[in-house]
Amino acid sequence: MVMVNHWNSRRGGEEKTEVKRIALATFVKHLSDSLQKKHPGDLLLIMGDFNDEPENKSITEVLKAKHTADGLQSHELFDPFYDASLKGEGSHHYNKQWMMYDQVIVNQEALTNKSWHYLSGSAQVYHPNWLHYQNDPRKGPYKTYQGSQYFGGYSDHFPVFVRLTK
Repeated sequence: MVMVNHWNSRRGGEEKTEVKRIALATFVKHLSDSLQKKHPGDLLLIMGDFNDEPENKSITEVLKAKHTADGLQSHELFDPFYDASLKGEGSHHYNKQWMMYDQVIVNQEALTNKSWHYLSGSAQVYHPNWLHYQNDPRKGPYKTYQGSQYFGGYSDHFPVFVRLTK
């Protein structure tokens, strides 16, 4: 099962807009719990642009995504992008800082499923030089737009991925 997300942005301020991301996280948590109850043992990936980082309340307290896969119980969630976020890595660049807004969160069954499972340590941000503004890795993604100004780039976020193995 795959749940693709694009949560509300922080435009207007992180604190002011947090309530919207908390509401979306609450909905996603309810839906993921229901799906896992109905389809026990199935792999679940919750992915997308959360506009929150792995250590934010929406991810840690509402989705209850753990920072480590150690000791994960059935139906619990694991965010493999947490460690990279703590190291200052990210998928989005704003005010000369990297934010890990894009993530793939997996359930415990994704770690133990016999047919397909998450490959430990495979979570990555895809950011070759050609996706960076002016091919410079110190700069963020080569954006399509900044405000209403068209730049002709790709996106203001880098893609993220995890590997699944059979």
